[in-house]
Amino acid sequence: MKKIIISLAIAFIAIANIANAQMFTFSTGSVSFFSKTKMEDIDARNSSPKVLLQIKDKKIAFIAENMAFKFQSKLMEEHYNEKYVESEKFPLATFQGKINEDIDLSKEGVYAVTVTGNFSLHGVPQTRTIPGTITVKNGEINVKSVFTVACGDHKIIIPSLVGAKISETVEVTVDVNLIPKK
Repeated sequence: MKKIIISLAIAFIAIANIANAQMFTFSTGSVSFFSKTKMEDIDARNSSPKVLLQIKDKKIAFIAENMAFKFQSKLMEEHYNEKYVESEKFPLATFQGKINEDIDLSKEGVYAVTVTGNFSLHGVPQTRTIPGTITVKNGEINVKSVFTVACGDHKIIIPSLVGAKISETVEVTVDVNLIPKK
């Protein structure tokens, strides 16, 4: 638990040059993933990610505790944590990046964006550019994104014995609402 707290603190400090920048943080929503095969669908949701968006520098960070993903089956959840992402050894999935487009997030609107940064899962970081939509309305911000992650890119090994039940790629969906950080 101490490692998780230290990792969270480091990740947030890395993007939070808080001087005069307006910050937004997680209010509601989730990060989820979905895997479909002919044999079985796997759907998991984490409703408590840590999210921080810095308006001035357009920096964003997501942190999801792997153990917080909830599955439709306890056995799937156990296999995910013990065999695939090894949650005790690699407790967090993280993303730290910057919005590429020149947009003004202090103004209401819907913005199609790409965010380039470091996505880390199973202890393997990867530079990724991820598409999404940011909606600014009534002083709140909604961030939505759908992208795919290849298990092999993060050294997550799918044994051939269960290969028909687990896809080599998963679809990740982010849909979070952010409010001003006080």
